[in-house]
Amino acid sequence: MERLIETALMPGRFVSYNAGFSFVRELEAVEKRLSKWLSANPAQAVGLYETFLAGCYEKAGEIHDSSGSFGDFVGQLHCVWIKARQATGADATRP
Repeated sequence: MERLIETALMPGRFVSYNAGFSFVRELEAVEKRLSKWLSANPAQAVGLYETFLAGCYEKAGEIHDSSGSFGDFVGQLHCVWIKARQATGADATRP
């Protein structure tokens, strides 16, 4: 799954405005696959979501996101990460 996340994020490649929507759709497909892990293994899913979020943070400087679609995706990814942490019974006061 980590390899799939890395491949989808295309580190080091700039994503132009015209390619942004299809890029985000690909990321959404990866997240959909990852969400299946959440029900099977929440603790492992938390780590994978954290990897995904870290990759998105790095990608932010490599994408023309004037449409905001990438930013919206990352915001939704944060919400799912929080739900994954809650599924593990993680302490809400600790990162």
